[in-house]
Amino acid sequence: MPRNRDSGDESATRGQPTAIVSNARTDPHASPRTALLKEHITIAVDLITAAKAGDKAGQQQADNRWQQNAMQIAEFLSKANPNWPKDTLADLMKRHLSTTTNEVVARLNKDCDADVRAFDEVFEHILHMADALSDGIVKQFPNKLA
Repeated sequence: MPRNRDSGDESATRGQPTAIVSNARTDPHASPRTALLKEHITIAVDLITAAKAGDKAGQQQADNRWQQNAMQIAEFLSKANPNWPKDTLADLMKRHLSTTTNEVVARLNKDCDADVRAFDEVFEHILHMADALSDGIVKQFPNKLA
């Protein structure tokens, strides 16, 4: 089915590779995705700011919001591609947050050894996450991407 950018119907984007990776400036369907991703980064900044200030309550509050946002991202993506099960995406997002948080804490504590180990964990996990997302896209569009 051809994609109709002007229809206002988000279902018109399902089944098209560009539904996930299209340009947010020109795609009217990008706003929910863009909002979730902007919130993801904004919350990360809040978490780091609280951690730098030694504000444990603020850090926990930001972490709770970050976890909730991660589950919203997992739900959004699982609806965009049938090869991305929500539970799998939720697990990937949780691991993404935990490895990232570990790296931030190590960096703020000036623990260079822990920081390097945490960076390696973040790096390995994000590659695993990218592979899972890429595999889902290839499965969804085998005639176009295989």
